[in-house]
This record gives sequence, C-alpha cells and structure tokens, in this order.
Amino acid sequence: MPYTATVEDRIIHIAWEGVIAPDDLEGVDREIPRLAAELRFAPNVLHTFDQVTGRSFDPMAAFAVSQKRKYRRIPVPVRAALVVKSPEATRIAEVFVALNRTPNLTMERFPSEKAARAWLAE
Repeated sequence: MPYTATVEDRIIHIAWEGVIAPDDLEGVDREIPRLAAELRFAPNVLHTFDQVTGRSFDPMAAFAVSQKRKYRRIPVPVRAALVVKSPEATRIAEVFVALNRTPNLTMERFPSEKAARAWLAE
C-alpha cells in the first residue's frame, strides 16, 4: 500500500509514496469515509506526495473512482489540500482536482504543507 492514513486532530492525512496504482485510488476512496465514520464528523483531508515516484494508472482509472465518489453524500463542506513539490505529483494532483465532482468537497493544490494546513484551518 503506497500510502498511510493518519488522523491528526480534525484532519485525515494521506501520505502517498512509491508508485500509485489504480488499487491505491480505490483503497483511499474506501479508507477516508471509513475513518470519517469512526470520527463521527466530516474531516478535512491533507494529501502529501513527497515520496511519490510515479503512477501506474491512467486518467480513466481516476475518473472511474471520481464517478463513484460524486454520489457519496458529504453532509457539510470539507476541504482536501494536495501538497505537490515535484512535476509527477503536480500531474497527479491536477487529475484529482480536475475530476472532483463530489458535492461539498473543495480540492486545492499547494506547494508546501504549511500553506495547505493554513488553508485547511480556515
């Protein structure tokens, strides 16, 4: 699994690493709602891609996940910050942001974790 999911106060932090595969997209798509249900509130999400070395999915795999997600009800507005520092991470984040159709979910890219956390705290 090329990501770890941790809960940090009111944030779910997804730290991506290695090569991201279609199964990883599906895994995160299941993991975030599971953690939110345990927390009993709709948390913001911080994605960091510092350790990502590539991807083995095409945009259609990401599109398939986004299609499922757009029917998931998020009860209140939440944010997802994507921290990107490399060209590969930027391309992955661009796909995630472009395909986001989830009601009540706003996604933004940031060049630093500090900026991302400040936005999530607003």
